[in-house]
Amino acid sequence: MLSFIIPAHNEEYYLGATIQAVSTAAREVGVPFEVIVVNDASTDQTAAIAEANGVRLVHVQNRQIAATRNAGARAARGDVFFFVDADTLANPAVVRAALRALRYGAVGGGCVFSFDGAVPLWARTFYPVLVLVVRMLKLVGGCFLFCTREAFEGVGGFSERLLRG
Repeated sequence: MLSFIIPAHNEEYYLGATIQAVSTAAREVGVPFEVIVVNDASTDQTAAIAEANGVRLVHVQNRQIAATRNAGARAARGDVFFFVDADTLANPAVVRAALRALRYGAVGGGCVFSFDGAVPLWARTFYPVLVLVVRMLKLVGGCFLFCTREAFEGVGGFSERLLRG
């Protein structure tokens, strides 16, 4: 089973679309899945949107992304974890690619993202350079991370000392 873990703090504007995107992607890939929204001290309609979309809802008061992701992993039942930011739209192609990487021996990874909507010229110019540098350094952005449960537990989850905010 795949576990999509969505940490969320005041994400009422984006959360519904994110839940729909991961649910659609998982259905198209054709594997059992669950979606867990970890509501981290939201003061808006984040929790109500999660409930309206029929996902598992976990409430925390961390205000720290690492601790919030870890709380979602503790609640998860899957063997593969996808940590997806609440403003990120994951598609079937990226879910398939992540599962393929795991099948071929990876224990985790992430993806390069693209922007939707209008992007200023300076960002369109700088983004390809940034992607190249990040790939050379073997780093990934945090908006879509995946790993096996075994790898996650093996490293003790996300460091709650390093990832703040």
